[in-house]
Amino acid sequence: MFVAKISYLYFVCDMSSSTKKQRTHNKAQMVAFVLMANMDDRLLSTMAFNDQIMMLYLLVCIYYCINNHPLKASAFLAIALSIKSGAFLFVPSFLGVIFINYGTFALFKSLNVLIWV
Repeated sequence: MFVAKISYLYFVCDMSSSTKKQRTHNKAQMVAFVLMANMDDRLLSTMAFNDQIMMLYLLVCIYYCINNHPLKASAFLAIALSIKSGAFLFVPSFLGVIFINYGTFALFKSLNVLIWV
């Protein structure tokens, strides 16, 4: 929500004049500083531990699934699983996508990579 507000202020607002552009950039910077100064948001961010890193590996996994590299995708899913167990929620849908798009043999190879990496 807040990121959408900041990006809206930066990129979408009508920037017909340079003074208006400067005002919207100042607003976006002010919103960002308010968010950084908010104690609750900082506490939530520190309690997230390794969620951001796990999501990075899950996004790389999705990228390789889209680009037809199921073994690389399963390797990155295994890395995400080793960081945090919340990635287990992604495993059934991932295996279903592998089975539907690449077949049974690729599913067994992906399971092998998931187990041994």
